[in-house]
Amino acid sequence: MTTCMRLSRGRLTCPAAASIPPSDLLLIGALFSSANLEYLFFHSNRLSYLLIWPCTESTQMTVTRKAIVIYDTQFGNTEKVARALASGIEEQGVQADCVKVDAVDVDKLTEYDLLALGGPTVAFGVSKPVKDFLEKIEGIGLSGKKAFAFDTKVRFIFSGSAAKGIEARLKALGMSIVRSRSSAIVKGSEGPLEEGAEEMFKQIGAEISRSIQ
Repeated sequence: MTTCMRLSRGRLTCPAAASIPPSDLLLIGALFSSANLEYLFFHSNRLSYLLIWPCTESTQMTVTRKAIVIYDTQFGNTEKVARALASGIEEQGVQADCVKVDAVDVDKLTEYDLLALGGPTVAFGVSKPVKDFLEKIEGIGLSGKKAFAFDTKVRFIFSGSAAKGIEARLKALGMSIVRSRSSAIVKGSEGPLEEGAEEMFKQIGAEISRSIQ
């Protein structure tokens, strides 16, 4: 059965079963799904309604979630990690773009549901390209968006962590951290990556993608 609810100043009132000819409807909102129901906002005879009906295979719609993995790299190691992360995200059905930090169109970042940002650990902290990027995205409306920070670094007690600084800045922007920062270890300043690093980040990608599904 289709249920029709009249809207009064944005609130649902007067629940009733209804069957309204499509010719009488003026669509004023988008169809969307939640659990096992479909919803449709429409306007009829100067009254607003919310139409609700059970999902079937023929009515279920797919909302494509989008993620962006942004990285800085010096010797290619962080790029490999970023691409592994994006691959893991995509395997869960989420669209994932993988972009170098200096090629990001910041005006389009609000289109993404999840932002992952990483770079090499330089002088115990965040590289200059990543710092510049973080300054550039202040005030563009990313508050509430999902985020994840990562880095590459050598295995040394005093190596520092770019991801620590990145995560702190993302939090300061009001973003929601979906998973604690992670590091991929490199064997020396120029690499290569330790065995298993790319596979680990592919798994992390799959994990963080669930936060927007």
